Amino acid sequence: MLVRARREGVLLQSRRGTDLTPAFPEIAEAAAVLGDTTVLDGEVVIYHSGRLAFAALQQRLHRTSRTGARLAAAKPAHFVAFDGAGTEVDGLWAYGGVARHRAVLVLRELLVSGRSGDMTK
Repeated sequence: MLVRARREGVLLQSRRGTDLTPAFPEIAEAAAVLGDTTVLDGEVVIYHSGRLAFAALQQRLHRTSRTGARLAAAKPAHFVAFDGAGTEVDGLWAYGGVARHRAVLVLRELLVSGRSGDMTK
């Protein structure tokens, strides 16, 4: 999944370009603190009873906002970022994997803390 945080809002997008934002409102809400023009590449997982729940994840796909919110409350999804695809300010693809990984760790801290921030500082 790609997470695209922009001024207009957050877009969660499948590799095929499908808008998954309504299916995973909790991820979209968390990504809103990333600031403008951040793009992360990663995977969505759902844990249930201490294990990954693939069936629960499949149930979330192609859901409306109302259904997605209800399912999010029952079995929340988590986004596991493994690459920073870029920012408008400073394209991360121009840098090596270590620099992109470091940027992802900074973004993770922003998400965990709930703070908004500028990765370029």
